[in-house]
Amino acid sequence: MAKKVQNMLIEVPTDNYDIHAVKDFIKTSRNQLDPAPREDGIEKRSEVFMRFVQPLLSDLDNEKDMRTVLGFAILGWNIALTPRLRRIQLMAKGLNIIPIEERLEYKKRIELWVNHKEAEYAEYEWKIFDFDLKYSTKGVALTVITTNLPENM
Repeated sequence: MAKKVQNMLIEVPTDNYDIHAVKDFIKTSRNQLDPAPREDGIEKRSEVFMRFVQPLLSDLDNEKDMRTVLGFAILGWNIALTPRLRRIQLMAKGLNIIPIEERLEYKKRIELWVNHKEAEYAEYEWKIFDFDLKYSTKGVALTVITTNLPENM
């Protein structure tokens, strides 16, 4: 049975927008982000997504790399939700816009996330449309924009 999930905003404390502080927060907060039942029993989608990406964010040096990894993670998450035949079509179509010498690397990255989603997060059946990282003096906030999949998918 799928868990109840809702959207939320995660505040990531940083000092002067330091990307290393963001990495440290993500690495050390895995236990904080593990699903702990809230009073209403709803798990936060942002927390689910942060757990999903956390194992593969440890080698990031800057915000650009973080955004790239999050983009690939979303792509892999969403492709994992599609039927296998449709996946092949989506991958082929998407990879056609990538320079030929980079296609294999892109395919490997996407497949990594697809496999991770299927192995560890198969029960979450919502699609991620976009994300936003906002920096302020209070820290970094990650917002995940999602929707439930139609019943007939």
